[in-house]
Amino acid sequence: MPAESPDPTRTDIRSIHDSRRRTERRACSLPVMVGTPDGEFRARLTDVSENGVAFRSDSLFVVRPGQRLRIANPQFGEVSCIVRWATPPRYGAEITASGTALAHFKSFHDTLAPDSGDEP
Repeated sequence: MPAESPDPTRTDIRSIHDSRRRTERRACSLPVMVGTPDGEFRARLTDVSENGVAFRSDSLFVVRPGQRLRIANPQFGEVSCIVRWATPPRYGAEITASGTALAHFKSFHDTLAPDSGDEP
């Protein structure tokens, strides 16, 4: 039986996940404020990359994939992002900020030591 041609309309979730992980993650433990349309809550960044963050929060706020947030801390200012995964109390978000906000965040990222961990 001949091999089937790949379906061009089908997306392999692994390739999407891998493309989001092109940049190195760096561990941290930094308190932040997370802003949502419903209000703000405290959280803690657990790792960052040039284009994303992972954070923990024991807040009662509900955060869902696809939701837009603002994450702020005096060390990098405020960046906009979109939630990509949620397994409470842990969350991951892709940075959507640009310009000066993104430059400040990348400068903060560069101050952190490289991390070799593989935790999601």
